[in-house]
Amino acid sequence: YQTMAGKFAVPALLFDPSAATQKKIAATFSHCDIEPTLLQYLGYNHSFPAFGVSALSDSVPHFAVQYENGLYQYISENMVMHFDGNKISAVYNMQTDSLLRNNLINQWQANEKLQAKQQLKAYIQNYYQRLNANTLLKK
Repeated sequence: YQTMAGKFAVPALLFDPSAATQKKIAATFSHCDIEPTLLQYLGYNHSFPAFGVSALSDSVPHFAVQYENGLYQYISENMVMHFDGNKISAVYNMQTDSLLRNNLINQWQANEKLQAKQQLKAYIQNYYQRLNANTLLKK
């Protein structure tokens, strides 16, 4: 909890006393994923408005984006990426470097940097367009 990634870490627990087995889900999870996760957990099979995705789903990529002090932080699977709006300033492997001390940005290929930058910029643009149009929640 002493890093920028750890600062936003929130454990989540879903408990079903009738379940015969326990299951650990290591998917990246953010606050906007709570509603879709709970509705899937409860077996709700109808459409509903949400910006996030269910942490129980294996068919979608799981990631979280935070913004603090002029820096976007993108967390997915085992990677943490810092982006200032123009360039990627840091990339860390969460599995081998949980304290975010070994910046791997210089080990990334140019095409990897470009793809990651475009994906994050698309997410940010989508978020702000929907926020400005008051359509964050799909109807």
